[in-house]
Amino acid sequence: MLPDTQISDPTVSKFIDSLLSEFVNPILGLATAVSICYFVITVIQYFAAYKNGEDISKLKVKLIWGMVGVIIISSCWTLVYMSFGFRLK
Repeated sequence: MLPDTQISDPTVSKFIDSLLSEFVNPILGLATAVSICYFVITVIQYFAAYKNGEDISKLKVKLIWGMVGVIIISSCWTLVYMSFGFRLK
C-alpha cells in the first residue's frame, strides 16, 4: 500500500495547485489538441493518397508517430494526475 502523500504546508499546497492549474494543465491540453489534430490530418491525407493510388509509406510512418505522440501526452497527463492526488481542476 502506498503512503499518503498529502502536503501539510498550505503554502506549498497552494503553490502546487497554482502551478498545475496555471501552467501544466494548459500546456498538456494544448499538446493534446495539437497531437490529435496532427493525427486526424494525417489520417485524412492517408485516405486521400490511398484513393489516388499514391505512395503511402511515408504517411504510415506519420500515423505511427501521431499515435505515439497521443499516447505519450496521455501518459504524461495520467502521471501528473496520479502524482499530485488528482488535484487538477
